[in-house]
Amino acid sequence: RRSLAAAKLPDVAPLPALPAAPPAGEAALVACFAAELAAVGGEFVAPESDAAARQVVVDLVREAGGGPILTWTEDELALPGLGEALGAVGVVREGAHLPVAAEARRVAAQALDRPLVGITGALAGLADTGSIVLLSGPGRPAVTSLAPPLHIALLSRQAIVPDLRAFLATRDPRDLTAWRNLVFITGPSRTADIEMILTRGVHGPARLVVVAI
Repeated sequence: RRSLAAAKLPDVAPLPALPAAPPAGEAALVACFAAELAAVGGEFVAPESDAAARQVVVDLVREAGGGPILTWTEDELALPGLGEALGAVGVVREGAHLPVAAEARRVAAQALDRPLVGITGALAGLADTGSIVLLSGPGRPAVTSLAPPLHIALLSRQAIVPDLRAFLATRDPRDLTAWRNLVFITGPSRTADIEMILTRGVHGPARLVVVAI
């Protein structure tokens, strides 16, 4: 207390102004999102058709070892025919349901160490930070975007909004309590120790690829 009474605090510089909002329009939002995602170590692919998008996903899975993979259910991915395309090249899709019983849950959790790729949809993309928004629930297990080393997120171009404020403005506040697990993902998982050595993939995927559909 005596020290605080005589303390001389250093001068504090004013906080920098907030960055300008991303430009309006779908093309501008997509370009801004892609640039911000790249800045945080993510990858952005914008195929010209659903068929091209399916091929991008198949190629990424093959590049990662061919499976097994974890995915959301087909109706939650919003890319028709993806399951068929993956099955045609022999990719095995595993479920991510964890039983309630302790022993069965332990066995199922250990099995989730095997999949090399997780494929999810995305509720929205935030252009100003390159973040994707995921909402877990039936058919959308959270572990799909957390456990595998490679996370592929399918994001509708129309779902890219300028920022968090714009995203929340499109949501009914009454729905907030119904959301089981709402996650904002900004780039691959990364952590650093006291020596400031950056490591990716410790607490989640080391690689994030967002595929625009």
